[in-house]
Amino acid sequence: MIGTRIFALGDQVRFAELTGDFNPMHLDPVAARRTLAGAPVVHGVHDLLWLIDLIAVHHTNLPTVAGLKVHFARMLYLGEQAQITVSKLGARRLGAKVSVEGSDIMQVTLVFGDEMTSSSEHDQFDYDVEEPDTPAALGLVQMEGRAGRLAFARPAEELAAMFPHASKLIGARRVAALGCTTRLVGMVIPGLHSIYAGLELDFTKEAETRDSIGYRVESIDEHFRFVRTRIAGAGVLGHVDAFNRPPPTTQPALAEIRRVVAADEFAGDVALVVGGSRGLGELTAKIIAAGGGKVILTYAVGKTDAEAVAREIIESGGSCETVAFDVREQPAKQFGSIGTTLTSIYYFATPSIFRRRSSRLSIDLFEEFNSYYVRGFYTLLDFVSREFKSDRKIGVFYPSSFAIDERPQGMTEYSMSKLAAELMCADLTGHFRDIHVLVKRLPRLLTDQTATISAFETVDAMTVMLPIVREVQINKG
Repeated sequence: MIGTRIFALGDQVRFAELTGDFNPMHLDPVAARRTLAGAPVVHGVHDLLWLIDLIAVHHTNLPTVAGLKVHFARMLYLGEQAQITVSKLGARRLGAKVSVEGSDIMQVTLVFGDEMTSSSEHDQFDYDVEEPDTPAALGLVQMEGRAGRLAFARPAEELAAMFPHASKLIGARRVAALGCTTRLVGMVIPGLHSIYAGLELDFTKEAETRDSIGYRVESIDEHFRFVRTRIAGAGVLGHVDAFNRPPPTTQPALAEIRRVVAADEFAGDVALVVGGSRGLGELTAKIIAAGGGKVILTYAVGKTDAEAVAREIIESGGSCETVAFDVREQPAKQFGSIGTTLTSIYYFATPSIFRRRSSRLSIDLFEEFNSYYVRGFYTLLDFVSREFKSDRKIGVFYPSSFAIDERPQGMTEYSMSKLAAELMCADLTGHFRDIHVLVKRLPRLLTDQTATISAFETVDAMTVMLPIVREVQINKG
């Protein structure tokens, strides 16, 4: 073990400026919620250059580096403490990894030896130099055979100032070339919807000194959405691997929903949709509005998303307002602007479900899930029971999960919390006599939280949620 460090947001902002990669999963917490990451993550190449920098500090007499191999196993989230371990050091190679709490983030091999003589392959990348300012959003078919030449976002000297020891070990222009690979993945191939998977490079003696690297898409695996791109330039020759992650999940437009929902089906309903800025909450809000109901839509951090949903509803003749609401805080302090009588509640509040975890049970994670699924839900119903009076029962929907039955790997704490919430809900209708709670274990539906690289079988969310909304209306009687 040779070093630890906590990555901070400032590091990321500076690195993004130097590499030209402004992919939202690195910098925008709200936009990152709609990616597989779920929250901002550190650039993989930032991890790599930090690792090489520390290796160079602690091992000052290394042989000439002739190449490297890198595999990005998992994402490193901002604020996590990352640890480096050198696992092998010999005359021909050095093996190292970056890990967090026992989970490997990245494995790296530095290969020692003589640099390659400059290859004629470099001449095959003689294209006009590109300097993109927005990420491309390409489909796999559009990527086939794509080739070009990508400029460094900043001069090599600027990246060398950030990673001086790495620059001394492998050369400042190669450091800039590595920085340019994250620009390639995040801005060009695959672009906006990308995950950097790894790279394998030989170091070459430079025949030319352009501040750019050439690239050509070498192969595509459509099933795994995997793209391998050949690169050459600035003293490197090899390939970069990346995944074309699925774009953020979108819900049907209100006009489409109105084809299957009667215009007055939910007339008179005043529905509080907790967590309605995206996903199933967004879909439920649109269903109710399509049927003539009024929607009060809450959000915790996705204000822009929530306002977009409300705008779509209002512009199509529906009624919707948005309210900031954190279920972990007391409702009375947050719902002062609601001066109406609720008739239904739909509860979709959730933290990020898929987390990094060790092999042991995490009580802290279990308690975090409980703060949303158990304590937050109960506190809201207790507030509603005391503050909002109605001659009829308030119909409430609580979404449970298929994970209780199927027990997916790594979701023990989530499943435990959802099961605890089910047990609580079984008693709540008797405890709150003016509230009826409907609980359903939802099948796997395609949302931002469940999206994966490879395709999986899901049930259409509309066919699941519309019958539930109708059942909630019946239970209000």
